[in-house]
Parts: sequence; structure tokens; C-alpha cells
Amino acid sequence: MDLSHYTEKLRQFAESFFKEERILSTTHRCCISIKSKVLSIIGVNQHAEINEIFLLEEIKFDDFKSLPLILKGLVDRYKLTTTPVYWLLETEDYQLNLIESMPVPKNEFLKALTWRVRSLINYPIEDAAFEYFELPSKKSAPNAPLIGAVTSQKSRLHDIISLCKDSGLSIVKIDIPELALLNLASIYENDDKSTAFIYFYSDYVILNISNRKTLYFTRRITLSINTDKEIDYEKLSLEILRYFDFFRSQWRFAAPARIFVAADAGNVDVIANILTEKLLNPVEKYILNSTFLDEKKKSELSDKYLLDYGCILKRDGLNASTRN
Repeated sequence: MDLSHYTEKLRQFAESFFKEERILSTTHRCCISIKSKVLSIIGVNQHAEINEIFLLEEIKFDDFKSLPLILKGLVDRYKLTTTPVYWLLETEDYQLNLIESMPVPKNEFLKALTWRVRSLINYPIEDAAFEYFELPSKKSAPNAPLIGAVTSQKSRLHDIISLCKDSGLSIVKIDIPELALLNLASIYENDDKSTAFIYFYSDYVILNISNRKTLYFTRRITLSINTDKEIDYEKLSLEILRYFDFFRSQWRFAAPARIFVAADAGNVDVIANILTEKLLNPVEKYILNSTFLDEKKKSELSDKYLLDYGCILKRDGLNASTRN
């Protein structure tokens, strides 16, 4: 399959909710994310030689009812009415399932996928917004690529989209962490080496494997706790190595030569050292390797806003995309 024919619709997930007619800035963009009563927002003005971070805030709120006032204040203060906004979903807001290719005629594929998705969600299919993308075909099955199906409840999406509209924000794309991680890895992917990106949450990690700015594999791995009430890194490492082997055997690439780690919380340097020992390969804390950023902002972005920044990186040439 010619990957250049992929489209960009996963990053326009549920687009029908928020079509905008106003003319939006071509140099400014924002990303918002909402979790655990904390609103994160980052704003970038892209110049020829530097990405100027003009907005970087985390705001705690008591309940959903307080968000309109907070957002309206941000819109007024930073003049965001013409700034395209990306919404980065939290992992609990969507499901990403990898599905074996379905041998049905092209004109019946969506119907078959709808029935498959129906069995994977615990809410009515009528309330499901879903998109799909194809991973690059395996060498052993060039006509049967894995399908990545992304699903979320329309009712959950609608509340935030309506809130943003009422506040004067123009949401243009809804994104997911897996693609934000791909964007971040792509900064380094100017060679033939493959990249593994391991992102830690409290109960699981996201493992991405990519090559030449293309996502080949992604998986959430549940973290096990050992008898010392600490993460069982031995078990986690064995599972990661198993997926490395799967990647090598299915796509005939060498195992990832770059292994990055980052975390929602915790000491990333300690995690990197432990995984280096367990995986018998260097594991590095992810550092923003960009000459387009103010040096003073790199550390803060890496520690607190990494996925948000990945969400709004320029996407030219990236590939993990969905249907027309």
C-alpha cells in the first residue's frame, strides 16, 4: 500500500461536531487537555526560526461549571478567537483497538467495521464516534494490514466541544496521545532507525514503535505491581521485548535502536536507568531536540506539557492516518 495515500482524518476525529467558518491563524495554534480537574493549555506561534510559546498554563478547577469562566478569561487575555485549537483526549476518553484486517469487499468495509466496533464498546453504537487507520502492511500479509479503530462517546465529546464554542475557542482537531508521541518521535526520525517510545501513566504504559515518521505498532501495557509494591519492571520489560520481536518478525525491520521514555508523573531518569538494565539497550529520557524552541521553555515543556506540545507539532510528512 502506498502510504502517501493516507489522509489526515484521525486528527480531525469527530470533525462533524465542530466545523468552523471563521478564518483562523496559520501560524498560531493551541492545545487543550482536561484531566483530574486540571486544565492544561499551551499556545505556539510558529515563526521561521523559532516556535514561540506564548501560552503555557495549568489551571485547577473545582467542577465542570467553573470551566466556562476560566476558558473565556483565557480567550480574552490571549486573544484566542482566531487560533486553531487542538483537543488532546485523555486515555480514559477513548479506546484504541488493533483489529485484524477484515476480508470483505471495499464497499462493505465500514459496515463490517461498525459491527466489529459494536462488540468492543460498552455503550450504544449510535453514541459512538469512531475513526480508523491502517498500520503499514506486514511483509507476510501485504494485503491484510492491521486496523486501528479509535472510538469515543459522542455525548462525552459534545460537552467539551460545546463548552469551547461558547467560550470563543475554535476546536479544529481532536487528537490522542499515541499520535502526539508519534509527532515527538518524528523529530528524531531522519534516518533508517526505528524508535520505541514508552510513556508511563499510573497504571499502564503506552508503547509506540515507529520508523521514518510512520506508526507501525502501538499498545497499552498494564503495569504489574510486585511484592514490594513497586512496578514489576522485569515483567514489563519482557512484554516490551515480546512486542519488539513481533515488530521485527512482521515488518522485517531491526529492533528499535532508539528507545525513549517519558512519564505523566514520576522520576523519568530513574525509570530510564531501570529499563536500560532490563532491556539491555540504552533507554533515554525524552528531550525535545528542537532548535525552534526557546531554551528556557524546553525543560518545562518536557516535564509538564510534553504530550500537549506533541499534539500541536507540525505534521507534514507524518503518517498514522485514517480513511477518507
